[in-house]
Amino acid sequence: MARANRAQPLIALNIETLTMDSRHFHTAADRIWRAWWDGQGVSLGDIEQRLAGVVGSTEGEFGLAATCGDVFAGVCLAIQSDLDERPDLSPWIAALWVEPEFRRLSIARRLVMDAVAQCAAQTIDVVYLCARRQLREFYLAMGWRLLEEGVGVDQLDVFQMQTGAQPRE
Repeated sequence: MARANRAQPLIALNIETLTMDSRHFHTAADRIWRAWWDGQGVSLGDIEQRLAGVVGSTEGEFGLAATCGDVFAGVCLAIQSDLDERPDLSPWIAALWVEPEFRRLSIARRLVMDAVAQCAAQTIDVVYLCARRQLREFYLAMGWRLLEEGVGVDQLDVFQMQTGAQPRE
């Protein structure tokens, strides 16, 4: 039986740099906290403080927010380190989150690739990412290269991507 071609609905997606005064800063912090830190002894305030450090960084860290109209759709960060077991690798694409109602619309892919492009614009040659095993195919399909599997207590996969950065003259 032939598989039906499910066309994805067109949505007006905007990717913007997340700042502390962004209308989506607190929502992004909340989603990051709920996804990875709630119940781990880390408060929402702690995450807001960490996120403020990322978006206020002069060291190449940044956050991106996806919006559909005025509605928050997702977040993605670029940070110096995301895996204690691999402190020598940097920078990392991290904290990718897409709101459930916006999933399967390629928003996650767009956030990640926009973050990679922004790293390339900063002349960063290589970026890293870690994820659970069940997301492996998602990242491989985007062009990420699997470096390691089963790292740390969470048994994460570690990926690498060349950004295509051009050296500055």
